[in-house]
Amino acid sequence: MKNFVAPDMRTALKMVREALGADAVILANRRIPGGIELLATNEPVEMPPPAPRAVAAASLVAGAATPGPAAATAAVPKTAVAGVAAAARSAAFPDMEPQSERRSDAGWWQMQQELRSMRDLIEQQLAGFAWQQFRTRQPAEAAMWRRLQRLGLQPAVMRELLAEYDSSARAATAWQQLMSRLTARLPITGVDPVAAGGAYALIGPTGAGKSTTIAKLAARHVLAHGHEDIGLVTLDNYRIGAHEQLRTLARILNVPLKVATPADLPSVLYELRHCRLVLIDTAGLHGNSRELQQQLDALDALGDRIQCLQVLAANAQQQVLKSAHRVYQTSNLAGCVLTKIDEAGTLGEVLSLLIQSRTPLLYTTDGQAIPNDLAVAAAKPLVARTIELAKQVECDEEQLATLFGMQQRSMDAARSA
Repeated sequence: MKNFVAPDMRTALKMVREALGADAVILANRRIPGGIELLATNEPVEMPPPAPRAVAAASLVAGAATPGPAAATAAVPKTAVAGVAAAARSAAFPDMEPQSERRSDAGWWQMQQELRSMRDLIEQQLAGFAWQQFRTRQPAEAAMWRRLQRLGLQPAVMRELLAEYDSSARAATAWQQLMSRLTARLPITGVDPVAAGGAYALIGPTGAGKSTTIAKLAARHVLAHGHEDIGLVTLDNYRIGAHEQLRTLARILNVPLKVATPADLPSVLYELRHCRLVLIDTAGLHGNSRELQQQLDALDALGDRIQCLQVLAANAQQQVLKSAHRVYQTSNLAGCVLTKIDEAGTLGEVLSLLIQSRTPLLYTTDGQAIPNDLAVAAAKPLVARTIELAKQVECDEEQLATLFGMQQRSMDAARSA
Protein backbone atom coordinates (compact mmCIF):
# COMPACT_ATOMS: atom_id res chain seq x y z
CA MET A 1 0.00 0.00 0.00
CA LYS A 2 1.10 3.54 -0.69
CA ASN A 3 -0.20 7.04 0.00
CA PHE A 4 -0.40 9.63 -2.77
CA VAL A 5 -0.90 13.35 -2.10
CA ALA A 6 -1.75 15.71 -4.96
CA PRO A 7 -3.51 19.06 -5.48
CA ASP A 8 -6.43 17.43 -7.34
CA MET A 9 -7.93 14.03 -8.20
CA ARG A 10 -6.69 13.97 -11.80
CA THR A 11 -3.09 14.51 -10.74
CA ALA A 12 -3.41 11.95 -7.93
CA LEU A 13 -4.75 9.27 -10.28
CA LYS A 14 -1.94 9.95 -12.72
CA MET A 15 0.58 9.47 -9.92
CA VAL A 16 -1.07 6.17 -8.95
CA ARG A 17 -0.95 4.90 -12.50
CA GLU A 18 2.69 5.83 -12.97
CA ALA A 19 3.76 4.31 -9.63
CA LEU A 20 1.62 1.15 -9.41
CA GLY A 21 0.47 0.46 -12.94
CA ALA A 22 -2.92 -0.10 -14.57
CA ASP A 23 -4.01 -2.73 -12.02
CA ALA A 24 -3.81 -0.37 -9.05
CA VAL A 25 -6.75 -0.38 -6.65
CA ILE A 26 -7.89 2.80 -4.86
CA LEU A 27 -8.70 1.78 -1.29
CA ALA A 28 -9.69 5.17 0.15
CA ASN A 29 -9.52 8.88 -0.47
CA ARG A 30 -9.99 12.02 1.56
CA ARG A 31 -9.58 15.75 1.22
CA ILE A 32 -6.69 17.38 3.05
CA PRO A 33 -5.53 21.00 3.25
CA GLY A 34 -4.20 21.89 -0.15
CA GLY A 35 -5.44 18.85 -2.07
CA ILE A 36 -6.43 15.20 -1.83
CA GLU A 37 -4.88 12.01 -0.42
CA LEU A 38 -5.33 8.54 -1.96
CA LEU A 39 -4.49 5.15 -0.47
CA ALA A 40 -3.75 2.65 -3.26
CA THR A 41 -2.23 -0.76 -3.80
CA ASN A 42 -1.37 -3.07 -6.69
CA GLU A 43 -1.72 -6.21 -4.57
CA PRO A 44 -4.98 -8.26 -4.26
CA VAL A 45 -7.02 -7.02 -1.30
CA GLU A 46 -9.03 -9.37 0.90
CA MET A 47 -11.85 -7.41 2.54
CA PRO A 48 -13.43 -8.42 5.88
CA PRO A 49 -17.15 -9.18 6.00
CA PRO A 50 -19.38 -6.07 6.00
CA ALA A 51 -19.52 -4.55 9.48
CA PRO A 52 -22.85 -4.13 11.26
CA ARG A 53 -24.56 -0.82 10.44
CA ALA A 54 -24.15 0.62 13.91
CA VAL A 55 -20.42 -0.21 14.01
CA ALA A 56 -19.89 1.20 10.55
CA ALA A 57 -21.78 4.32 11.49
CA ALA A 58 -19.71 4.73 14.62
CA SER A 59 -16.51 4.50 12.62
CA LEU A 60 -17.83 7.13 10.25
CA VAL A 61 -18.59 9.56 13.06
CA ALA A 62 -15.29 8.83 14.80
CA GLY A 63 -13.61 9.99 11.61
CA ALA A 64 -15.58 13.26 11.66
CA ALA A 65 -17.43 12.30 8.47
CA THR A 66 -14.09 12.16 6.60
CA PRO A 67 -12.46 8.96 7.87
CA GLY A 68 -8.85 8.12 7.36
CA PRO A 69 -7.82 5.30 5.06
CA ALA A 70 -7.90 2.57 7.70
CA ALA A 71 -11.31 3.61 9.07
CA ALA A 72 -12.82 3.91 5.62
CA THR A 73 -11.51 0.47 4.63
CA ALA A 74 -12.93 -1.16 7.74
CA ALA A 75 -16.32 0.50 7.51
CA VAL A 76 -17.23 0.13 3.83
CA PRO A 77 -18.54 -3.17 2.42
CA LYS A 78 -16.44 -5.08 -0.09
CA THR A 79 -18.77 -4.41 -3.01
CA ALA A 80 -18.69 -0.69 -2.27
CA VAL A 81 -14.86 -0.59 -2.14
CA ALA A 82 -14.69 -2.56 -5.35
CA GLY A 83 -17.00 -0.01 -6.92
CA VAL A 84 -14.82 2.88 -5.74
CA ALA A 85 -11.70 1.19 -7.09
CA ALA A 86 -13.35 0.55 -10.43
CA ALA A 87 -14.60 4.14 -10.61
CA ALA A 88 -11.10 5.47 -9.89
CA ARG A 89 -9.54 3.20 -12.53
CA SER A 90 -12.16 4.31 -15.02
CA ALA A 91 -11.34 7.98 -14.38
CA ALA A 92 -7.58 7.35 -14.63
CA PHE A 93 -7.74 5.05 -17.68
CA PRO A 94 -10.39 6.30 -20.12
CA ASP A 95 -9.83 3.40 -22.52
CA MET A 96 -11.80 1.01 -20.24
CA GLU A 97 -14.88 -0.60 -21.76
CA PRO A 98 -18.38 0.92 -21.16
CA GLN A 99 -19.55 -2.18 -19.25
CA SER A 100 -16.87 -1.63 -16.62
CA GLU A 101 -17.89 2.01 -16.35
CA ARG A 102 -21.48 1.01 -15.70
CA ARG A 103 -20.38 -1.43 -12.99
CA SER A 104 -18.20 1.22 -11.34
CA ASP A 105 -21.06 3.74 -11.37
CA ALA A 106 -23.35 1.23 -9.67
CA GLY A 107 -20.74 0.47 -7.04
CA TRP A 108 -20.11 4.14 -6.36
CA TRP A 109 -23.79 4.93 -5.87
CA GLN A 110 -24.19 1.86 -3.68
CA MET A 111 -21.41 3.14 -1.46
CA GLN A 112 -23.00 6.59 -1.29
CA GLN A 113 -26.33 5.11 -0.19
CA GLU A 114 -24.62 3.01 2.46
CA LEU A 115 -22.78 6.03 3.85
CA ARG A 116 -25.97 8.10 3.95
CA SER A 117 -27.76 5.33 5.80
CA MET A 118 -24.91 5.04 8.28
CA ARG A 119 -24.87 8.78 8.88
CA ASP A 120 -28.64 8.97 9.36
CA LEU A 121 -28.50 6.07 11.80
CA ILE A 122 -25.72 7.49 13.94
CA GLU A 123 -27.24 10.99 13.94
CA GLN A 124 -30.52 9.55 15.13
CA GLN A 125 -28.77 7.58 17.88
CA LEU A 126 -26.69 10.56 19.00
CA ALA A 127 -29.78 12.79 19.05
CA GLY A 128 -31.53 10.27 21.26
CA PHE A 129 -28.55 10.09 23.64
CA ALA A 130 -28.32 13.89 23.81
CA TRP A 131 -32.04 14.23 24.53
CA GLN A 132 -31.97 11.60 27.28
CA GLN A 133 -28.98 13.30 28.88
CA PHE A 134 -30.69 16.70 28.66
CA ARG A 135 -33.86 15.29 30.27
CA THR A 136 -31.83 13.90 33.15
CA ARG A 137 -29.77 17.02 33.84
CA GLN A 138 -32.38 19.72 33.13
CA PRO A 139 -35.84 18.19 33.56
CA ALA A 140 -37.70 21.51 33.90
CA GLU A 141 -36.27 22.92 30.67
CA ALA A 142 -36.83 19.59 28.91
CA ALA A 143 -40.51 19.81 29.87
CA MET A 144 -40.68 23.23 28.19
CA TRP A 145 -39.03 21.78 25.09
CA ARG A 146 -41.74 19.14 25.00
CA ARG A 147 -44.55 21.69 25.28
CA LEU A 148 -43.04 23.94 22.61
CA GLN A 149 -42.67 20.96 20.28
CA ARG A 150 -46.37 20.25 20.59
CA LEU A 151 -47.05 23.79 19.35
CA GLY A 152 -45.26 22.88 16.11
CA LEU A 153 -42.48 25.45 16.50
CA GLN A 154 -39.19 25.00 14.67
CA PRO A 155 -35.94 24.28 16.62
CA ALA A 156 -34.41 27.70 15.91
CA VAL A 157 -37.45 29.50 17.33
CA MET A 158 -37.60 27.14 20.31
CA ARG A 159 -33.94 27.84 21.05
CA GLU A 160 -34.56 31.58 20.81
CA LEU A 161 -37.48 31.41 23.23
CA LEU A 162 -35.55 29.28 25.72
CA ALA A 163 -32.45 31.46 25.60
CA GLU A 164 -33.81 33.51 28.50
CA TYR A 165 -35.50 30.64 30.30
CA ASP A 166 -35.68 31.09 34.08
CA SER A 167 -35.12 27.64 35.56
CA SER A 168 -35.86 28.93 39.07
CA ALA A 169 -39.43 29.99 38.20
CA ARG A 170 -42.47 27.81 38.72
CA ALA A 171 -43.55 25.81 35.69
CA ALA A 172 -46.73 27.85 35.12
CA THR A 173 -44.86 31.14 35.41
CA ALA A 174 -42.08 29.98 33.10
CA TRP A 175 -44.61 28.88 30.48
CA GLN A 176 -46.39 32.24 30.61
CA GLN A 177 -43.05 33.96 30.10
CA LEU A 178 -42.30 31.80 27.06
CA MET A 179 -45.69 32.56 25.52
CA SER A 180 -45.20 36.27 26.18
CA ARG A 181 -41.89 36.11 24.31
CA LEU A 182 -43.55 34.23 21.45
CA THR A 183 -46.31 36.86 21.25
CA ALA A 184 -43.79 39.71 21.27
CA ARG A 185 -41.73 38.15 18.47
CA LEU A 186 -44.63 37.79 16.04
CA PRO A 187 -44.41 40.51 13.32
CA ILE A 188 -48.00 41.70 13.83
CA THR A 189 -48.90 45.39 14.05
CA GLY A 190 -52.70 45.18 14.11
CA VAL A 191 -52.99 47.69 11.24
CA ASP A 192 -55.76 47.32 8.61
CA PRO A 193 -54.09 48.65 5.41
CA VAL A 194 -56.89 47.71 2.99
CA ALA A 195 -59.34 49.88 4.91
CA ALA A 196 -57.31 52.93 3.82
CA GLY A 197 -57.77 52.05 0.14
CA GLY A 198 -55.31 51.50 -2.67
CA ALA A 199 -54.55 48.67 -5.10
CA TYR A 200 -53.71 45.26 -3.64
CA ALA A 201 -52.62 42.11 -5.47
CA LEU A 202 -52.98 38.79 -3.65
CA ILE A 203 -50.23 36.33 -4.56
CA GLY A 204 -49.70 32.73 -3.50
CA PRO A 205 -49.99 29.09 -4.60
CA THR A 206 -53.13 27.46 -5.96
CA GLY A 207 -55.62 26.63 -3.23
CA ALA A 208 -54.18 29.02 -0.65
CA GLY A 209 -57.43 31.01 -0.56
CA LYS A 210 -56.67 34.12 -2.66
CA SER A 211 -60.07 34.37 -4.36
CA THR A 212 -62.01 33.73 -1.15
CA THR A 213 -59.95 36.34 0.70
CA ILE A 214 -60.62 38.88 -2.05
CA ALA A 215 -64.34 38.11 -1.74
CA LYS A 216 -64.19 38.79 2.02
CA LEU A 217 -62.25 42.04 1.60
CA ALA A 218 -64.55 43.24 -1.18
CA ALA A 219 -67.75 42.42 0.72
CA ARG A 220 -66.42 44.16 3.81
CA HIS A 221 -65.65 47.29 1.80
CA VAL A 222 -69.07 47.35 0.11
CA LEU A 223 -70.80 47.02 3.48
CA ALA A 224 -68.78 49.95 4.86
CA HIS A 225 -68.51 52.29 1.85
CA GLY A 226 -70.87 51.10 -0.87
CA HIS A 227 -70.12 49.63 -4.30
CA GLU A 228 -69.32 52.76 -6.32
CA ASP A 229 -65.57 53.02 -5.61
CA ILE A 230 -64.28 49.43 -5.71
CA GLY A 231 -63.01 47.38 -8.64
CA LEU A 232 -61.93 43.76 -9.05
CA VAL A 233 -59.24 42.43 -11.41
CA THR A 234 -58.21 38.85 -12.14
CA LEU A 235 -55.01 37.75 -13.87
CA ASP A 236 -55.88 34.05 -13.69
CA ASN A 237 -56.39 33.11 -17.33
CA TYR A 238 -54.64 29.75 -17.04
CA ARG A 239 -57.28 27.54 -15.41
CA ILE A 240 -60.65 26.76 -16.96
CA GLY A 241 -63.32 28.77 -15.17
CA ALA A 242 -60.77 30.29 -12.81
CA HIS A 243 -62.44 33.70 -12.75
CA GLU A 244 -66.03 32.47 -12.45
CA GLN A 245 -66.00 32.81 -8.65
CA LEU A 246 -65.00 36.47 -8.85
CA ARG A 247 -67.43 37.09 -11.71
CA THR A 248 -70.27 35.78 -9.54
CA LEU A 249 -69.08 37.89 -6.61
CA ALA A 250 -68.87 41.02 -8.79
CA ARG A 251 -72.43 40.45 -9.98
CA ILE A 252 -73.72 40.02 -6.41
CA LEU A 253 -71.89 43.12 -5.12
CA ASN A 254 -72.59 45.10 -8.29
CA VAL A 255 -68.95 46.02 -8.81
CA PRO A 256 -66.86 45.94 -12.03
CA LEU A 257 -64.59 42.98 -12.79
CA LYS A 258 -61.73 43.20 -15.29
CA VAL A 259 -60.11 40.07 -16.75
CA ALA A 260 -56.57 40.98 -17.81
CA THR A 261 -53.12 39.67 -18.58
CA PRO A 262 -50.04 40.81 -16.65
CA ALA A 263 -49.05 43.04 -19.56
CA ASP A 264 -52.48 44.74 -19.52
CA LEU A 265 -52.40 45.49 -15.79
CA PRO A 266 -51.12 49.12 -16.01
CA SER A 267 -53.88 50.11 -18.45
CA VAL A 268 -56.54 48.31 -16.37
CA LEU A 269 -55.43 50.16 -13.25
CA TYR A 270 -55.72 53.41 -15.19
CA GLU A 271 -59.31 52.54 -16.15
CA LEU A 272 -60.09 51.96 -12.46
CA ARG A 273 -58.27 55.06 -11.23
CA HIS A 274 -61.54 56.45 -9.84
CA CYS A 275 -61.88 53.46 -7.45
CA ARG A 276 -60.87 53.88 -3.84
CA LEU A 277 -60.01 50.16 -3.61
CA VAL A 278 -58.80 47.76 -6.31
CA LEU A 279 -58.32 44.08 -5.49
CA ILE A 280 -56.29 41.95 -7.90
CA ASP A 281 -56.49 38.15 -8.01
CA THR A 282 -53.44 36.37 -9.45
CA ALA A 283 -52.82 32.87 -10.77
CA GLY A 284 -51.19 30.27 -8.56
CA LEU A 285 -48.60 28.70 -10.86
CA HIS A 286 -45.67 26.31 -10.54
CA GLY A 287 -42.72 27.94 -8.84
CA ASN A 288 -40.38 27.43 -11.81
CA SER A 289 -42.84 28.37 -14.55
CA ARG A 290 -42.12 31.21 -16.94
CA GLU A 291 -45.70 32.47 -16.60
CA LEU A 292 -45.34 32.94 -12.85
CA GLN A 293 -42.14 34.92 -13.25
CA GLN A 294 -43.82 37.11 -15.87
CA GLN A 295 -46.71 37.73 -13.49
CA LEU A 296 -44.41 38.63 -10.57
CA ASP A 297 -42.28 40.85 -12.82
CA ALA A 298 -45.40 42.73 -13.94
CA LEU A 299 -46.39 43.35 -10.33
CA ASP A 300 -42.85 44.43 -9.48
CA ALA A 301 -42.78 46.86 -12.38
CA LEU A 302 -45.76 48.76 -10.96
CA GLY A 303 -43.72 49.76 -7.93
CA ASP A 304 -45.65 51.61 -5.28
CA ARG A 305 -48.76 51.86 -7.43
CA ILE A 306 -49.85 48.56 -5.89
CA GLN A 307 -49.07 46.51 -2.79
CA CYS A 308 -48.82 42.73 -2.79
CA LEU A 309 -50.25 40.51 -0.07
CA GLN A 310 -48.82 36.99 0.17
CA VAL A 311 -51.48 34.38 0.98
CA LEU A 312 -50.32 31.37 3.03
CA ALA A 313 -52.52 28.44 4.05
CA ALA A 314 -52.12 27.49 7.72
CA ASN A 315 -52.91 23.83 6.98
CA ALA A 316 -49.98 23.44 4.53
CA GLN A 317 -46.91 21.37 5.35
CA GLN A 318 -43.80 23.14 6.56
CA GLN A 319 -41.83 22.66 3.33
CA VAL A 320 -44.81 23.83 1.25
CA LEU A 321 -45.05 26.99 3.38
CA LYS A 322 -41.33 27.69 3.02
CA SER A 323 -41.44 27.14 -0.73
CA ALA A 324 -44.50 29.37 -1.21
CA HIS A 325 -42.96 32.12 0.89
CA ARG A 326 -39.71 31.94 -1.08
CA VAL A 327 -41.27 31.81 -4.55
CA TYR A 328 -44.06 34.36 -4.23
CA GLN A 329 -41.97 37.41 -3.47
CA THR A 330 -42.09 40.94 -4.90
CA SER A 331 -40.34 44.18 -4.03
CA ASN A 332 -43.70 45.75 -3.11
CA LEU A 333 -44.76 43.00 -0.69
CA ALA A 334 -46.67 44.64 2.16
CA GLY A 335 -47.32 41.55 4.26
CA CYS A 336 -49.17 38.28 4.29
CA VAL A 337 -52.61 36.80 4.92
CA LEU A 338 -52.88 33.57 6.91
CA THR A 339 -55.84 31.49 5.70
CA LYS A 340 -57.52 28.21 6.69
CA ILE A 341 -56.68 28.44 10.38
CA ASP A 342 -59.79 26.36 11.05
CA GLU A 343 -58.28 23.49 9.03
CA ALA A 344 -54.82 23.50 10.67
CA GLY A 345 -53.62 20.85 13.09
CA THR A 346 -50.88 23.09 14.53
CA LEU A 347 -49.89 26.70 13.92
CA GLY A 348 -46.29 26.62 15.14
CA GLU A 349 -44.90 25.95 11.65
CA VAL A 350 -46.35 29.11 10.12
CA LEU A 351 -45.60 31.19 13.22
CA SER A 352 -41.96 30.07 12.99
CA LEU A 353 -41.87 31.10 9.33
CA LEU A 354 -43.25 34.56 10.14
CA ILE A 355 -40.79 35.07 13.00
CA GLN A 356 -37.77 33.97 11.00
CA SER A 357 -38.69 35.89 7.82
CA ARG A 358 -40.04 38.96 9.67
CA THR A 359 -42.92 39.17 7.19
CA PRO A 360 -45.77 41.26 8.66
CA LEU A 361 -48.98 39.32 9.22
CA LEU A 362 -51.94 41.55 8.30
CA TYR A 363 -55.05 39.33 8.22
CA THR A 364 -56.21 35.91 9.35
CA THR A 365 -59.14 33.85 8.10
CA ASP A 366 -60.71 30.84 9.78
CA GLY A 367 -63.64 29.79 7.62
CA GLN A 368 -65.52 30.24 4.35
CA ALA A 369 -68.16 32.73 5.53
CA ILE A 370 -68.06 36.04 3.60
CA PRO A 371 -67.12 38.53 5.04
CA ASN A 372 -67.32 37.29 8.65
CA ASP A 373 -64.38 34.87 8.72
CA LEU A 374 -61.75 37.56 8.18
CA ALA A 375 -60.00 39.54 10.89
CA VAL A 376 -57.12 41.94 11.26
CA ALA A 377 -54.28 39.86 12.68
CA ALA A 378 -53.72 40.06 16.43
CA ALA A 379 -50.84 38.34 18.22
CA LYS A 380 -52.47 37.29 21.49
CA PRO A 381 -55.54 35.54 19.97
CA LEU A 382 -53.29 33.79 17.45
CA VAL A 383 -50.97 32.45 20.17
CA ALA A 384 -53.99 31.41 22.23
CA ARG A 385 -55.33 29.51 19.20
CA THR A 386 -51.93 27.86 18.80
CA ILE A 387 -51.95 26.68 22.41
CA GLU A 388 -55.51 25.37 22.07
CA LEU A 389 -54.62 23.31 19.01
CA ALA A 390 -51.54 21.92 20.77
CA LYS A 391 -53.73 20.30 23.41
CA GLN A 392 -54.85 17.79 20.77
CA VAL A 393 -51.29 16.90 19.72
CA GLU A 394 -49.50 13.89 21.22
CA CYS A 395 -45.85 14.41 22.08
CA ASP A 396 -43.58 12.35 19.81
CA GLU A 397 -40.41 11.61 21.82
CA GLU A 398 -38.49 10.40 18.76
CA GLN A 399 -39.34 13.53 16.81
CA LEU A 400 -38.52 15.64 19.84
CA ALA A 401 -35.10 14.01 20.12
CA THR A 402 -34.52 14.69 16.41
CA LEU A 403 -35.48 18.35 16.83
CA PHE A 404 -33.22 18.64 19.86
CA GLY A 405 -30.37 17.08 17.87
CA MET A 406 -30.95 19.57 15.04
CA GLN A 407 -30.79 22.39 17.54
CA GLN A 408 -27.55 21.07 19.03
CA ARG A 409 -25.92 20.71 15.60
CA SER A 410 -27.02 24.22 14.70
CA MET A 411 -25.45 25.59 17.87
CA ASP A 412 -22.22 23.66 17.22
CA ALA A 413 -22.08 24.99 13.66
CA ALA A 414 -22.62 28.55 14.91
CA ARG A 415 -19.84 28.20 17.47
CA SER A 416 -17.41 26.76 14.94
CA ALA A 417 -18.22 29.55 12.49
